[in-house]
Amino acid sequence: MISLCWSLPRTLPSVREARDYTALHTVITALAPLPYLEATMSNMQVVLDFIDAWNRMDWDAVMDAFTDDIVYDNIPMNRLEGKAAVEPFIRNGMELEGVDWEVLSIAENGDKVLTERIDNFLLPGNYKLVMPVMGTFEIDNGKIKAWRDYFDLATFTTQMAEAQGQQSQQQ
Repeated sequence: MISLCWSLPRTLPSVREARDYTALHTVITALAPLPYLEATMSNMQVVLDFIDAWNRMDWDAVMDAFTDDIVYDNIPMNRLEGKAAVEPFIRNGMELEGVDWEVLSIAENGDKVLTERIDNFLLPGNYKLVMPVMGTFEIDNGKIKAWRDYFDLATFTTQMAEAQGQQSQQQ
């Protein structure tokens, strides 16, 4: 196991402090020149750029991050295969007014990038959906070829029911 702590300049935030994309990107950019990390940083950057596209709600950039034969398994929901199946879910799956995915932890092993996240969604009526998520991304030539997100379905359905209840009360 390689310890990275000794190679970080003291002026950079620690990975624990890097709660937002900008700070995490600063840490990754500073580490990229290290020879033993150079080959593996690109897959992590693909995922960070993908998360940034979600946060900007740039659906074209989100779709561009996928291979044509993407497999998206939003566990415990239905598995989607191919861009044609994934695109309607990405663009129209939920009515969103804002997105803020917080990366708590990120790790890379070969072509796989693992993320621990809090996915925050702002729904109509100013209702916030907050989902703890573990995600696995498989990267092929700079594109996401497989994406698996693991979350608690009961947490999701409870929050969605509350949001729908609030929306119906406001009408």
